[in-house]
Amino acid sequence: KKIKQLESLSKKTGQTQIFMETPYRNNKLLKTLTNVCGNNTMLCVASNITQENESIITKSISEWKTKKINIDKQPSIFLIS
Repeated sequence: KKIKQLESLSKKTGQTQIFMETPYRNNKLLKTLTNVCGNNTMLCVASNITQENESIITKSISEWKTKKINIDKQPSIFLIS
């Protein structure tokens, strides 16, 4: 329910919503985001920022549904817009 509220707020205000989860729940959160958010919502997942294996990926929810990544136990930040 909170994710839908954040998505709605982002659409109404034009402001990107930034949040994080404990690293061991990242994969579950990513799956929830792809199931709950609209296909046109943009989602950025930034993991291991400032480390050698840094990853910052931005895609629409519909694109995320076809991409499989494993961010379990990796410090990550999620952004929806």
